[in-house]
Amino acid sequence: MGQKDSFWNQLRNVEAPIIDLTESRPRITLPRVTVDNKAIAEMAAKFGVSTFTFIHRWELGVSRVRRDYFAQTLKQAGFECTVFSWGKERGNKKDDRQERHRWLVKRLAQLPKPNAVFCARDIEAVEAI
Repeated sequence: MGQKDSFWNQLRNVEAPIIDLTESRPRITLPRVTVDNKAIAEMAAKFGVSTFTFIHRWELGVSRVRRDYFAQTLKQAGFECTVFSWGKERGNKKDDRQERHRWLVKRLAQLPKPNAVFCARDIEAVEAI
């Protein structure tokens, strides 16, 4: 249900079961199938490396929840987590793939190796790769 509220309002009139497959609208009370952010973070903490980075594009609800689970779980396991936030770091740079790529190349080059990188969404993971 990452769509606009108008889309959700249209769905309310549908006479069929609806299941939400996202985390972006938790206030909408629907059956929901989504990822377990805490379990993912716990698995990462057992990965066998000691340096971790979380990358996200925007400081939005789902990104913040994933970031917080990841950083908190790693901290409890005795690890630190570097956070890259394009939304906080971009300044007045244009928000396009080329600018994000330049930013990511520069930021990733600064990290100690090996480093386990966790991205908030698939699009950030594709850009990081």
